[in-house]
Amino acid sequence: MNALDYLRTFFSKDGPVRYESNLEGQDVRDGVLYLGDRAGPGRSQSDLAHEMSHFVEIDDDRMLVRGWGLVFPQVEICGQLCDEPKTLKMTERELRVMAYQANLLTAAGAQVSTSKLVKALVFVPDFHLVPMEDGRPGHLAKDVPYQDREPSRLRWLKNRVEELRVVHTLERFRHEWNRKVRLLAT
Repeated sequence: MNALDYLRTFFSKDGPVRYESNLEGQDVRDGVLYLGDRAGPGRSQSDLAHEMSHFVEIDDDRMLVRGWGLVFPQVEICGQLCDEPKTLKMTERELRVMAYQANLLTAAGAQVSTSKLVKALVFVPDFHLVPMEDGRPGHLAKDVPYQDREPSRLRWLKNRVEELRVVHTLERFRHEWNRKVRLLAT
């Protein structure tokens, strides 16, 4: 069984959570949650595992909300709305999701590189708040050359995902998946 086939075993054809090939992210139609295997122009088992992990990680009351009900704080500058994160909440959520995702992909028999997973987090609006590898806030790391700051933050993120994998296990994933599917089925 390949990794995508393994991931598909979590879905049923007529259940409240369904897999849809080539769907980007997730969608809600007629009270059914559809999870896709596409992020941007590409499709992959990793993208499907990521959406499945968001479903498991998100609050119960947001399971059927498009985009999981996640919003970025914004401020208006010269008539333009701009993201203005003040905390690491967005990245912390993604780290929990990636911990589940890595464990799920490992169980599916896929090769997993947490270093590759976290690279996308440079595009999350709160990335500038990610600490250096040694835990120092970036604005206090004046001794770290500018070109070394992103790699240091990425190492901190990778290490954090590895720590979270111990908590966000495959067993916990399965338990939450089954609980939420049952909740949506009622």
